[in-house]
Amino acid sequence: MKRVVLKKLDMDRAPNSQLFAVPLADDAADPAGVDVLRLCDPGAAVLAGGPLTFSPPANGDEPQPAAWTHWQEQIFAPLLGPVLLSATRHATAGHARELAVLSGELHAQLSPAVAARLRGTGRALLRQLAPVLAAHWLGRLSQWAAQGEPAACFPVVFAGWCALFHLPVRSILLGYAACEWHAATRAPRRGESLLDQGDEIRRALRAGVPAWIETILHDAGANAGGVGSLSAPAVSPGTL
Repeated sequence: MKRVVLKKLDMDRAPNSQLFAVPLADDAADPAGVDVLRLCDPGAAVLAGGPLTFSPPANGDEPQPAAWTHWQEQIFAPLLGPVLLSATRHATAGHARELAVLSGELHAQLSPAVAARLRGTGRALLRQLAPVLAAHWLGRLSQWAAQGEPAACFPVVFAGWCALFHLPVRSILLGYAACEWHAATRAPRRGESLLDQGDEIRRALRAGVPAWIETILHDAGANAGGVGSLSAPAVSPGTL
């Protein structure tokens, strides 16, 4: 069985193709609409630290569309998507060590500034989840992160948290994209939730994200025999 190998990315490289949009259905019948924004919202306090991996030049309160396209093509689909899927699988199985390894591998693929942002936001989410940490794999991630290990990058903690509620993987991927968009605006720093910014976020999510989600799921199946058998990257656990 092939393992998912995270590709080293040039974060500043310009996009080399255009995305195509897949319209979303009405919110009343669409699991990628209001329900995802409600269920996958980690809260304004968690996202208030600023942009995560999507850090575009600001244009008012909304990021520029070209930067969003670049992020989807160069970062979301090839890097974050496989991480989110692997984290979902390992969290469902309660594999704390594998989650920490996955987080460390992601950390190694990013610039120091981006890696620090993901660590800080991941730890903020763990602090928010503190009431359920004691007897859970979340508690082990929190302990390792407190010891200075890169064990709690936000995408890994986010996917694991969503997996606790048995959310579909498509919803987790969509919800993570919503968090990236939201964190790149001033909305969370004003205390606004994903739902408060719902119209803008849903408009952004229509711009190619559903198509890239299908690409991520297709590639996961081709490389790992299906999402259910997706493996973490083959990296050394180090001191975790």
